[in-house]
Amino acid sequence: MSTPNSPVQPTSSAPAASSVPTTGTTGTTSDGPAASAGAGGLVSDVELTSSSSPVAATDIATDTDEAAAPGRPARSLRSVLVRTVLPVALVLAVIGGGATYATVAAQDADRTVPTVTWGSLTPAGDDPAADAHRGRTSTPLSKLLLPVPEGYRLGPDVEEYGNDDEISGARAATVLKGAARRELTSKERRVFDRLVDSLGLEGLAARSYASDDNDLVVGIEIVRAKNKRQLRAMYQQRMQYGELTKARKGPKIEGHPQSFCQLAPKDSVVDEDGKATGLDGMLCAAYTGEVLVNFRISGTVPFKKSAATALVKQQLDHIASPGEYV
Repeated sequence: MSTPNSPVQPTSSAPAASSVPTTGTTGTTSDGPAASAGAGGLVSDVELTSSSSPVAATDIATDTDEAAAPGRPARSLRSVLVRTVLPVALVLAVIGGGATYATVAAQDADRTVPTVTWGSLTPAGDDPAADAHRGRTSTPLSKLLLPVPEGYRLGPDVEEYGNDDEISGARAATVLKGAARRELTSKERRVFDRLVDSLGLEGLAARSYASDDNDLVVGIEIVRAKNKRQLRAMYQQRMQYGELTKARKGPKIEGHPQSFCQLAPKDSVVDEDGKATGLDGMLCAAYTGEVLVNFRISGTVPFKKSAATALVKQQLDHIASPGEYV
């Protein structure tokens, strides 16, 4: 399994804080998927509970190997973390489905199978908020995202699309179906399209956060769909996926029983040669009854687990009581 702590080799130069964006940026909406599997990965787990009612679950992971370009100065580990790791990890299409599911379901509707990697994302519009440095609040879904707290700033851009994005349910469905068309046969695409349609997507919102010390980067994605049963199944399947990938048990989030965190597997914090990458990570998810929330957290070693956990709790508290925990 690829994880947020992708095998990026650190260099020894000092952190370049000026090279990291401190405010959100947005792009313009395109007509097709804005990212390919090579740029960012969506790992999806799908459980088919009946031949007519597929239940989807999903998560994001990444695998990147960024090397300094010839003639360019080497970057520090913290600079690599903020500039490279999360932009690849934060994929806005956090919903169910995937090529593996469609491939198997097209052959045998009674089988259950996890895992496929692909992804795409789409930009949101301009944020009219006066305090845009804390994140957009122009829509009901964006208001559920935690405003940037003290000690953090808006994080790195996701590709060229910015660090504070939202897409409509219809757009999310279009993006997913378009991305899948590059991966699947025509029969598999029909299965996958039905899966996406069954979710009744209403919207996706995402925001990235970077610590002022440049040693922790957090991506938070919120998905809303009409089919709450699907959302709950996505959450449950995500927990099961951690067992398959040998993820380490993470901390509990106080006050939020329908949440969990998993630390990156030990073998994922080294590169293919067995050398330490200097990065670690944690994946968290929560189901609130209305939305599914995914967290993708990357950090330098030693990993600030307590700080990461505190931010997860802040986000879930904010959803429970908007405006009280900001």
